[in-house]
Amino acid sequence: MKYQYSKSRIADYYYVAKTEMLAEIDWNVVAQNLINEGWTKVVLNSLIPTLGMKHSVDVLLWADENCVDHFVHNGRIWLFENEKDATMFILRWS
Repeated sequence: MKYQYSKSRIADYYYVAKTEMLAEIDWNVVAQNLINEGWTKVVLNSLIPTLGMKHSVDVLLWADENCVDHFVHNGRIWLFENEKDATMFILRWS
């Protein structure tokens, strides 16, 4: 069966792809600037699996509750302003 897409649907896919690509480029620029300023980069080996609705592992909540200074993340990549925060994060999640 041959699929047919309308021009507007193709334009929608193009717009989504373009937006995601620009966001990724922005993140990489910001991340590199923070690393240049002394932030510590941590890359998780894999995304943390969830253990179900009641017992889901919430890495972001843990970081909010336990980190002393600022942090940012994008998927598996986390950046920490405080090296001790990064160390504690690695000990807990790696």
